[in-house]
Amino acid sequence: MATSDGRPLKLGDHLIHCDSCDMKIYYSQALKRWDGFLVCKADWEERNPQDKPIPTSIESVGVPETRKQPKITNNESSPVDWETEIGGDDFPFGL
Repeated sequence: MATSDGRPLKLGDHLIHCDSCDMKIYYSQALKRWDGFLVCKADWEERNPQDKPIPTSIESVGVPETRKQPKITNNESSPVDWETEIGGDDFPFGL
């Protein structure tokens, strides 16, 4: 017996179309490509190794040693008044 297109009949096997070139092939001859397509042998290709992500290690980016901030007293927290500290109109850098 033969199919309608003249191919020999294979019981339990069916014809499918190649997802890439649309050629009729038997399901048993189809290959699953890396992107999930069922293709014929001529259109099958291996996945490019550069397409796979490279596993990376976790980097330690923290500060190795931390210290508490010193407490600011009232004398250090007040802003400097340049006019009273230097004496009027004098520029602090002598220009």
